[in-house]
Amino acid sequence: MAIRLSPASLTRYVLEQLEHVELGSGPERRLGAVALGANCLRMIRRDMRGIGRLIEAERLTQTDALSQVDDLTLELASLLYSSGAPHEVWRRWSGTYALGTSLLRRAQEAAKFAALGGEWALLSTLPPERAASKRVSERVVWALLIQESLDPTSVRAADAEDDAWLSLATSIPGGDHSATDKALKTIAQHWMAEGDWQTFHPRSAPDFEPSVCAAAALARRGGYRPENLSVDELQFLEPGLAEPEPTPLWPEVFVDSTQPERANGTVHNQRCHSS
Repeated sequence: MAIRLSPASLTRYVLEQLEHVELGSGPERRLGAVALGANCLRMIRRDMRGIGRLIEAERLTQTDALSQVDDLTLELASLLYSSGAPHEVWRRWSGTYALGTSLLRRAQEAAKFAALGGEWALLSTLPPERAASKRVSERVVWALLIQESLDPTSVRAADAEDDAWLSLATSIPGGDHSATDKALKTIAQHWMAEGDWQTFHPRSAPDFEPSVCAAAALARRGGYRPENLSVDELQFLEPGLAEPEPTPLWPEVFVDSTQPERANGTVHNQRCHSS
């Protein structure tokens, strides 16, 4: 039976599913994740259970509870990725985070993590609002994910990374895989030069760049396969490029709160205790 998506039902789902989480056993994708992971998972569970107690005591609104749970869900997705969990496992939590951010009306954040989580059907439910950021990267990735054309005269590239993003704005929907490969290489090199991207950062999430990895995921979905990327560039872009994806939560597990629930593929009007 599909569950009507709401702050209460999603929070309940996260708290239930958290009890079944196991860390990846490696090889780790970010240095230190395996050694530090068990303690990080304990802290996430501690914080989640604390939220559960506040809910039971009616000291948190449903929306406030979801906001706190959503932050921990992202932390968990990043921890599982970093510690070497199978891609469909950490991606399930990325998709869960996307559902939460969509409920919290953070559509542009939801879109990126929907792509990373394989929640492609969720993208069509997001409102086609204007990009909140003036950054070229954010404007391009949002336009790509909601399948809107970007007016090239409305943005101005400041450097080679911006040029690469503008290239992706046309190469991904146009299926120009060579141009996509070149642009992703430039963007990856830019971010890799910015910081300590190969190291796990406890209680800081995510340990990957969501925008460029979401763009890479969309390119992969459109048939792109890396051509000239180095080993490090492939590792940097792995959250988007890797396969497989999990069975989607939307609309297989959760459905729109305005729609009747489904049992065995049939719509019915019986009220679900999880709504």
